[in-house]
Amino acid sequence: MLVWLAAGQIKEDRVKRALAAALATIACAAVPAQAGVSNGDDENDYEGRVDKINGYYFGFDLNDSKTKAKGITARVGYECDNDDLVVTLVEANGQLNVNGAGEFSGKVSYKEGPNSGVEYRVRGSLGNKGKASGTLKGKYEDPFYDTPCRTGRVDWRARRGADVETR
Repeated sequence: MLVWLAAGQIKEDRVKRALAAALATIACAAVPAQAGVSNGDDENDYEGRVDKINGYYFGFDLNDSKTKAKGITARVGYECDNDDLVVTLVEANGQLNVNGAGEFSGKVSYKEGPNSGVEYRVRGSLGNKGKASGTLKGKYEDPFYDTPCRTGRVDWRARRGADVETR
């Protein structure tokens, strides 16, 4: 699901980003799921918020041996070169190795189907009591509008077994 919000001068101001997330939540409430897009029915093992903003989501799964982070899903706002804000929910393809200290980092992307052109650079660490935290940088190259969009570096926190709405 892809939402183009108001053109204009939306900057890093958290209040404007929170308002944009709320508008996107309302706009996307009735949009059906598509390939590469989660509607919240497929829950991740770890779920949480990005920059503590309602409507912005980060989630991932671990394989059984806890050596791979996969199913990395984020719903974040991308600021575009034309001053638009795009909010989209995408589950990226690929997986990241988790080292013995519980840390993972690398790039995953979604290149086919709706919302193709999304790439995440993710850093994370598994903490105590099912907690995880890290950072995400997202890039979105919309082939239709030919407009590069980026998230900048955002922080995420997640908890194993949490039930966080993706919209």
